Amino acid sequence: MDKYDVIEAANGQEALDILNKETLDISLVLLDLMMPVLDGYGVMAKVKENETLSVIPIIVITGNQDDGSETKCLQSGASDFIKKPFNSEVVRNRVDSMIRLRENAILINQIKNDFLTGLYTREFFTESVKEILQANPDKQYDLICCDVVNFKMINEWWGRELGDKLLCTIADHLKAHIGTVTEAAGRIESNTFIVLKEHSGDHNEAYYREDVAEILEGFPVKNITIKYGIYAITDKNVAVTDMCDRAVLALRQIKHKYGATFWQYDDRIRLQMLEEEKIVQEMEVALKEKQFKVFFQPKHDVKDNAMIGAEALVRWRHPVRGLIPPGVFIPIFERNGFITKLDSYVWEETPSLIRQWLDEGHQMIPISVNISRMDFGAMPLEEYFPKLMKKYNLSTELYHLEVTETAYMDDPEEMVKTVVILRQNGFKIEMDDFGTGYSSLNLLSDLPIDALKVGMNFVRENKSYDSNKGILSFILNLSKWLGVPTIVEGVETKAELRLVATMGCDFVQGYYFAKPMPEEEFIDYLDKHVRLNGVAQPSDK
Repeated sequence: MDKYDVIEAANGQEALDILNKETLDISLVLLDLMMPVLDGYGVMAKVKENETLSVIPIIVITGNQDDGSETKCLQSGASDFIKKPFNSEVVRNRVDSMIRLRENAILINQIKNDFLTGLYTREFFTESVKEILQANPDKQYDLICCDVVNFKMINEWWGRELGDKLLCTIADHLKAHIGTVTEAAGRIESNTFIVLKEHSGDHNEAYYREDVAEILEGFPVKNITIKYGIYAITDKNVAVTDMCDRAVLALRQIKHKYGATFWQYDDRIRLQMLEEEKIVQEMEVALKEKQFKVFFQPKHDVKDNAMIGAEALVRWRHPVRGLIPPGVFIPIFERNGFITKLDSYVWEETPSLIRQWLDEGHQMIPISVNISRMDFGAMPLEEYFPKLMKKYNLSTELYHLEVTETAYMDDPEEMVKTVVILRQNGFKIEMDDFGTGYSSLNLLSDLPIDALKVGMNFVRENKSYDSNKGILSFILNLSKWLGVPTIVEGVETKAELRLVATMGCDFVQGYYFAKPMPEEEFIDYLDKHVRLNGVAQPSDK
């Protein structure tokens, strides 16, 4: 045994004490049945009761000639049994084999189980579900996927240690609510879990809200949102990976839907999935063939209705299906990362058109392009945009950049650093969709921005509010505190225009003045509505 460190114990109780103290360092136990204080059977009984100790292999070596002792030892938890007198070489080989088997089992278990939560990994969960469904053909099952909304922000705000604790808390809750043989639980992404459970009745909001409350009971942070997606397994011939994808798709339907806790997969989602696949298959060809077109939506001054700018937006003119709404393809591109290619396309097309219109003698106003949060990690924007201006010989006064508020929250330091450099190069920065993210006042005071854009939802929700009430009023006052103008999007009626004007809004954008329009319509609109020499052109409104 010279290749191993051997710890000796004078009796059974001492052996147990050593095991409890040195658990992680013990690879195998050689156990005699006949010992003082506590015999070998007593040691094995105590080891069997302890979940941690029970995985350590035990080889019983005894001079007991009782024919039933071997069977009794194996039933008590022994891995092997050797009678005295023994051949030392045989014992050595059996010890080597047993330790090797245990090391292989540990390695397999590490692959099988998620290192943090102990739940199955995606691959083993899939295999487990397959076996359970095959073994229980008459039982009805549901796949239930759950996810922590904005988990990255939990790590950011409270630290990774608390984030890990939350994941382990969810995992322990799932383990406690599944059967050990006929059900299974897994962690399939960083903060996404999935369980196979026997169908036990209709799903409802009350049940899942209670489930969330049970998970968070005693947890130090309470304002955490957990959502569920359910796929009822009706056809067991469907690939398990597809079943899991359907549960995730159901979850995705309400990921950012306030108030909804769960969603069930149905045919509508299946059709949506097929539509998404069709769009993904065609997106590269569409970009190559320039099926994506840049549209422009004007921005107007509330004081005199003059056009003071515009936003570049993208539309998909499909050769067969016609105009595909951006609400259909943009979310898909944001999920699969294609949005960075599409954004780059719009960034390039827009200055090209501005250059063309300038050369044709049109008076130009600033046009803004959108930067998504994914764009920041895809390329060095602080280098890209200055080169673009140089390429088309444009002033940054005519080319503004819109960054969504939520983009700042992913990696505030890095994004602020990038935006600072862009502003130092002369670019105007507009914070888009302000109010939909979680900007702190400290962050806002440090952010280098030139305008706040307020989403149309605030207009809809504040129609009856006067200048001293509502979220919109707060944001407009905040913009004054920051010393930047406010642009309200989504103004559709004269009453809404009057409301935002009385509340101190500077500029508006919306259907009341104009919908997003293709380049040929936009340049005509521009010529009619742009402010000339400080005087507003006549407006039809």
